[in-house]
Amino acid sequence: VAHATEAVPSPQVTNNSQTFSHVYQTAGTYTPRVTVTDPTGLTAAFSAAAITVASPPDTQAPGIPTAVTAEETTTTSTRIAWLAPSDNVGVTSYQVRYRQGTSFANVDWDGATSTGSVPSTVAAGQRVSTVLSNLTANTDYGVGVKACDAANNCSTIAAGTFRTAAAGTTATS
Repeated sequence: VAHATEAVPSPQVTNNSQTFSHVYQTAGTYTPRVTVTDPTGLTAAFSAAAITVASPPDTQAPGIPTAVTAEETTTTSTRIAWLAPSDNVGVTSYQVRYRQGTSFANVDWDGATSTGSVPSTVAAGQRVSTVLSNLTANTDYGVGVKACDAANNCSTIAAGTFRTAAAGTTATS
């Protein structure tokens, strides 16, 4: 309980009612109790139903994923990997997009191909990966990764590049 007791000055009571207000500063469940003492010293205690105060909404985006790399690249696929960032509440998913070209910037995000949402199951600093498939052989690609939390706050894009293998060659790291 944030406030065990709080003295309130004696107000002028009209029509046998009085309104008090209190702002709770911390999330939690509270049961307001009021003790009333009349001029003769008689007291009465009253309790209200429990009040649940919610936490403020999460408005902070996760950190930016780091070390975006392409691994196990073939003529038609590659594994994109990165290190998970931290978040004040927790990263819940990643958005991964890619496009043909030798770079990936913010302006490329909307027009790039999406892989869908990649669930987050690891702690900050741990490795996360997803596979991109149906790629074109011997082609440069740019890739972007965003970390998102449950409130749909998303990080800035972390970018990387890779080139698929030429036809007739083996996988590269």
